[in-house]
Amino acid sequence: MQKDKKLKKLLMKYAVEEAPENFTGTVMQRIESMAAAKTHTASSTKYNLLKVLFIAFFLVCAALLMLSIFIKGVQLPIYFSLKMPAEYFSQIVFFLISFWIVMLINLFWNKMHYTTNYL
Repeated sequence: MQKDKKLKKLLMKYAVEEAPENFTGTVMQRIESMAAAKTHTASSTKYNLLKVLFIAFFLVCAALLMLSIFIKGVQLPIYFSLKMPAEYFSQIVFFLISFWIVMLINLFWNKMHYTTNYL
């Protein structure tokens, strides 16, 4: 019984204190500012990735167009033992272009979906 009274005194003296005024608001403000900083960093990384993908897309397209202009009628020094029709090469080019277009549309779609749902 005696220990309980001492424990009660200690709890009353040291453990039961009121929180400062506006404590919850201050803590929530700090949490929100940290979360905003984290999302800003993530969004800038996504923005940089998107810029790199755009540049890569246009460089690949330009390189393919330049190669298609200069390679016509030129014999390559590499011998291909597998004979492929010319349609295969055009299918590969169209696949690459359509892949990049669909990927960029998907990125824009996800970005619009993310901004409309979370703003």
